[in-house]
Amino acid sequence: MDIIKALGMCTIILFSMGCRKQNNAKINFKIKFDPLQERLNSQGLSAGIGSGNAAQTPAMNSIGIEGLEILKNAYSKTGEGSMLFNIPKTMAGGSSAIDYSKLIIVKDGDVFLSASIRNIPPGKYEWMRTSVSCQNFDLRVNMVNIPFVGNLPDERVAFATFMGSNNYISKYKIWEKEDVVNGNKDRGYWCLETKFNTAFNSLNTVYRGQLAENSITFVNPIAQTSPSLTGSADVVGRFETPLSISGAETEDINVVLTLSTNNMFEWEESINRNGKWDINAQGANGQPEFEKIKDIGFRGLKVSFQSK
Repeated sequence: MDIIKALGMCTIILFSMGCRKQNNAKINFKIKFDPLQERLNSQGLSAGIGSGNAAQTPAMNSIGIEGLEILKNAYSKTGEGSMLFNIPKTMAGGSSAIDYSKLIIVKDGDVFLSASIRNIPPGKYEWMRTSVSCQNFDLRVNMVNIPFVGNLPDERVAFATFMGSNNYISKYKIWEKEDVVNGNKDRGYWCLETKFNTAFNSLNTVYRGQLAENSITFVNPIAQTSPSLTGSADVVGRFETPLSISGAETEDINVVLTLSTNNMFEWEESINRNGKWDINAQGANGQPEFEKIKDIGFRGLKVSFQSK
């Protein structure tokens, strides 16, 4: 009888070991954009629109993610958490730069990364750091002084910008047109493509520009204890409930990163104080004039999860 029991126990142990060995539980990460989520400043405090400025909530098309890290607490420095991915830099443009072609391009609702839970050290995680290095969204603008046309109010444009400190860009698609760069661009390089309706689509064109220094908000509520690296494009947010990893999970964990797009495009009302972003097609010396862009950063990150 003892031999039979022993054999039975061995069978149970071997079976359980086999189950653990075949444990393929994953942690999946999804992006959501929320136009109603609270609008925060870089320290994670509630923020309004600057005096003399106006803002709008864009319609997000996509973002490019460079890296993702989960942190155990507010004192975990960059690189001390569990780095889920971080794309390598390139020297193709002559100096170390983010390689646009290697970014993970993500749309609203996309699951952009799945990783084995076994690759994450066991423990409790409270914060998440994600590096958003580029974005593409639609805006509403007032186009004025268009040659032979006049004014076209409340038109749509596609707007793309790069948020890392140095970006190597071969080419990328704005909407229907491509911007061919084949070189490095500083943080804040942007490109805009008009999306006029059928009657005026032959007038569609591309404008390019460069944001002033400090024109992008990067929210990091734990910057005092866990600062982002200089030149990074990090957005830091807290798990609504701490994520506990044991290493013995048998079910997938689905994590949702919700970025606040609430009035994230802010400009100075310098052409017309009308609450609209105005573009004068024929400004000084016949050159296009844009109301100055003051900020284009995401305004917060919330992190939630559930098991399947």
